[in-house]
Amino acid sequence: MRAVGRYRLIRFLGRGAWSLVFKVAVPVIGKVAALKLLQPDPVLKGLLGMETMQALFRREAEILGRLRHPNVLQVWDYGEWRGKPYFVMEFYCTSIKDIMGGNRGATRVLRIHQAVKYTLELLQGLQSLHEAGIVHRDLKPDNLLLSDDDHVKIADFGLVHMESAPLETRLPPNLILGTGEYAAPEQQAKEPVVPATDLYSVGVLLHKMLTGLFPSGGSRLSRLNPDCGPEWDRFIQRALAPDPARRFPSAAVMEEELVELFDRWQARTERLCSMAAPGDRRPEAGGFSPRHTPMDISPEAATSTLGLDCHWRPGLRVENSFETQEAIVRDRA
Repeated sequence: MRAVGRYRLIRFLGRGAWSLVFKVAVPVIGKVAALKLLQPDPVLKGLLGMETMQALFRREAEILGRLRHPNVLQVWDYGEWRGKPYFVMEFYCTSIKDIMGGNRGATRVLRIHQAVKYTLELLQGLQSLHEAGIVHRDLKPDNLLLSDDDHVKIADFGLVHMESAPLETRLPPNLILGTGEYAAPEQQAKEPVVPATDLYSVGVLLHKMLTGLFPSGGSRLSRLNPDCGPEWDRFIQRALAPDPARRFPSAAVMEEELVELFDRWQARTERLCSMAAPGDRRPEAGGFSPRHTPMDISPEAATSTLGLDCHWRPGLRVENSFETQEAIVRDRA
């Protein structure tokens, strides 16, 4: 097929349990957008029924259409094509999952300022949702898109809880909503969800961004990331408290405390850096000789040949020896 309704297909982006997603062009103006077409997995369709799935799909579009916040994905249009509903929304090609290099298992460790920036923007978007009586309850790197100027956009509202229209009345009683390690204990226990349910997921995400690992019972963030002190452990422990009442009371409070925590960390880091002796720098890698000829390397051999880690990053950081001559930069090596 070349189009869905009046939207010309540019390429197929992927599919989930509920739908197919395409990159499309908006008629006349040619603006790029994302189109989500209901195409449920047969197992899920048999479990819920097509009528229920269509109602939930429309519900997601209505929720997104009513929300207006810079950190929440915007929906532009809704329609039907060959008896299947679809909606059109902002298109972004990157998510926090892409920045982390995956979702399951060990992932990349982000710099503290980057992880905090994403977390603060996520909390600002959540505050808007919670004030509207909405609990997202499926926050994970896949559902947090990044705009062209690197700002978080909360997406995928198919499982949200609304005080005015609970989703549970339309679903089988044994169906658990949420995703694995990001789901709060009350979700897994089929207990009522509250705004603090989302804040648990935020705590898991921040831990994952700062360590590359999911939090576990005996581990401390400060042991996994030496740049973080015990105060970071206390922040994560509060976010991940099993009892929702012992977590942060709101996204706004969690945001304020994270700002204070980051400011203290930044001030301490600046003091430590100012104590370094003039001219201190990272030592050169011993015996390193820059390569100046091309190499034909298979992907399988690249990590060992080029000294990369499991996420394709340099295993050893080397300081270049550059010198400037007027408008020219030369490498002494």
